[in-house]
Amino acid sequence: MSPSFAEVKTIDLPTGRLALEVHRSDWPLAELCGFSARYNKARGYLFVSKVLGKHYPARPEAMERVYGRLGARLLALKLSGPTVLVAMAETATGLGHGVFDAVQRQRPTLDWLFLHTTRYALNHPVAFRLTEDHCHAREHLVYEPLSEEGKGILGAARNVVFIDDEMSSGDTMLHLGRAFLRRVPGVRRMVLASIKCWLDSPSRLRENFPLPVEIVSLLEGNFSFTPIPLPESEMPEFKSEGDWRQKDDILPANFGRLGLTSGECLPGSAGARAAEARLRQLRDKLSLERGKPVLVLGTGEFAYLPYRLARLLEEEGFRVTFQSTTRTPVKPCLDIARALRFADNYHDGIDNFLYNVSPEPGRQTIICYETRPPLPPGHDLPRILGAQTLFFGGETGAD
Repeated sequence: MSPSFAEVKTIDLPTGRLALEVHRSDWPLAELCGFSARYNKARGYLFVSKVLGKHYPARPEAMERVYGRLGARLLALKLSGPTVLVAMAETATGLGHGVFDAVQRQRPTLDWLFLHTTRYALNHPVAFRLTEDHCHAREHLVYEPLSEEGKGILGAARNVVFIDDEMSSGDTMLHLGRAFLRRVPGVRRMVLASIKCWLDSPSRLRENFPLPVEIVSLLEGNFSFTPIPLPESEMPEFKSEGDWRQKDDILPANFGRLGLTSGECLPGSAGARAAEARLRQLRDKLSLERGKPVLVLGTGEFAYLPYRLARLLEEEGFRVTFQSTTRTPVKPCLDIARALRFADNYHDGIDNFLYNVSPEPGRQTIICYETRPPLPPGHDLPRILGAQTLFFGGETGAD
């Protein structure tokens, strides 16, 4: 049985009052998440995960434990037949990939496919589209798998797992489930997986799904939010939508956007060996001093392989934290102490952010990119942080 760690808590934010109740959790609430506010009239609060590596620096070892625990919960459901795991961009791309890999390590003979939604257009067939109504960037794409094996698993899928960092209303999962079933009508079991499940009434959500739904999470609870609208003068404008220009020229590699299968990622497989060799090749480009802290940064939807690099350095004995840039505008308060704002690295001119990080003498910072160099002129994060850069999708030296 999992630990309980039940708790009742009220949090006052500039945008309103958040009241929550934790019914069950694998870890104490303070170890899993903190709180901040959003510049978002529809959703003025933010649960700041401390184990996701997105808005808050996380230890790679703690992230690995989360992946392993969620993976074990999924395996305990004994899903039979081809299974597709779909992760929500941008926040859960690394989480979904980490859980997928954890499943492969714990039971390495499964016919599973990993996909993540994306907000980037490619010259590739689209499986379905999705709109996330409450979000600052609403439109998502899900592509058809690139490999023949992936296409076969998707077409024959009997189970689908949707994964996000948290569930609150469940509306996003509901839209995702309906869209997926239009593409893959043969699915028989649906699973919703998350670190935190805040669903007030899971039974009501289940009633709205077209199939029986099972829910897996590390925390269960509910919350209410009483908003205090911010004055218009305190609501800055942000660019959050790109032009949907095809980006095949700057996104040369498939890190999950076009699907990854268990056959490609099984421990010891040719794909897994190649990925490990590439990771160590990139690590060898770095110039690091022992005794100084290391911060590894992912960028946008590209999170899992940067996390893998951070975990590798941690295993080598470095003091490492991991985090990622994001397009989510957050009003700094409570667990978000500071914000850096800069242009994205995907050539969209979108406002991107990095939270709780500032230039720090003595810290060694590594920024990881899936986009091919050169970086757009407005993306000056490496200069701001004095960082080394690694391009996972194209050859370059560390800057």
